[in-house]
Amino acid sequence: MPVTIRQTAPNFCLNGAQGTETISNISLDNYKGKWVILLFYPMDWTFVCPTEIFAYNDAADKLAAVNTVVLGISGDSPYTHLSWLKASRSEGGLGGLINIPLLSDVTRETMKNYGVYNEDKSGLDYAQAFRGLFLIDPNQKIRHIYINDNGVGRSVDETIRVIKGLQFSDVHGEVCPANWNEGDKTFVPNNAGISKFLVNLKK
Repeated sequence: MPVTIRQTAPNFCLNGAQGTETISNISLDNYKGKWVILLFYPMDWTFVCPTEIFAYNDAADKLAAVNTVVLGISGDSPYTHLSWLKASRSEGGLGGLINIPLLSDVTRETMKNYGVYNEDKSGLDYAQAFRGLFLIDPNQKIRHIYINDNGVGRSVDETIRVIKGLQFSDVHGEVCPANWNEGDKTFVPNNAGISKFLVNLKK
């Protein structure tokens, strides 16, 4: 069955590459106590994928400030990841500038466990991952799921907005309304809270 919100995130143990080295036995369990973004993407050496990897990598300081790490996952081998990481941008590579671990789900088991495995045999991206983003909290519960078809990249700003909203709600027991951003009004989730909030909405 597909995973869903508040479910314990399926664990995994994958090899991959980071920076200029291959890495081994990277498990979700290693990140207990942190917020984790699982960033599934179709393939290395493609088109939208490097723009997403650069965008999330460039947001490293903002993500660290909210106790969050990013793990990229595709079906490519660790050595394919490594060649892509090392290749220059002019060659379609990542130019040695990426610190995000890129993990290798060569069996596709993790993709299937998270419901992002592409079973459509009519496309060139068959048996690869859709653009799935899963936000996992420090207790390893899934708190946010966001899956795009492969033609559209994901928004780092929206990811950070959701992280901050969930963290605020967890700490303060209040909820964040539509289009909420940090510093905006929130309210207690009861009849009095929503009534007061709606009365004060700009018309």
